[in-house]
Amino acid sequence: MIPAMPASAAAAARPRGSGGVLLRFGRIAAMGTVAALILVAGVWASWGTAQHVLLTKGREQGTVAVTGCADGWCGGPYEPASAGSRARERVVIEESAAVSKGRTYTVVVKPGSDEVVRSGPAGVVLLTAAFLVV
Repeated sequence: MIPAMPASAAAAARPRGSGGVLLRFGRIAAMGTVAALILVAGVWASWGTAQHVLLTKGREQGTVAVTGCADGWCGGPYEPASAGSRARERVVIEESAAVSKGRTYTVVVKPGSDEVVRSGPAGVVLLTAAFLVV
């Protein structure tokens, strides 16, 4: 209630009966629908990277020592840590605030390429941040 508004005017402004309940339910249902659509859109938009971060079983896993960055990408030699993974002279990882020259990161190799994505807890945090930006 607004301090300058008389109590009788505030009571008259409130919905009464089943109409108010239906209105409240409708608002909650609409907000839930919008939240679900935003969630689905975020997962849809980030699934290309998310699948490599979340479903690592059977994928090549290892570390990359970043030796240089240019044009939004960083790169360096890849050292395997999982069975069946092979060493590579150079792999690339997208440059972001979480990747910098001279550091080593745990990564997962995207199948059929020399592109890697961060894995482990750091990869999930970055994925969540990317999801929130979408």
